[in-house]
Amino acid sequence: SCVRTLEGHEYWVWSVAYRSDGKQLASASSDNTVKLWDVDTGECVRTLDDRVYAGLDITGVTGLTPGRRTALKLMGAVDRGEEIERN
Repeated sequence: SCVRTLEGHEYWVWSVAYRSDGKQLASASSDNTVKLWDVDTGECVRTLDDRVYAGLDITGVTGLTPGRRTALKLMGAVDRGEEIERN
């Protein structure tokens, strides 16, 4: 039976491994991140991200073509303006 669903990756998870003491779980995804999870709480305690612009906030940046904005987001940039529009 399902005990807990861990949510946070943007794309498919391809690999999962437990720490030897069973207290943490690592999940690797095709979104180019590895997330470390607390097994007891289900909280993500850390995200390892190898994308060039991981976390760069491009909200409100002007002069970007739609193609460049998309490319930056694929490399990890975030556009919080899009989140606001969806809500």
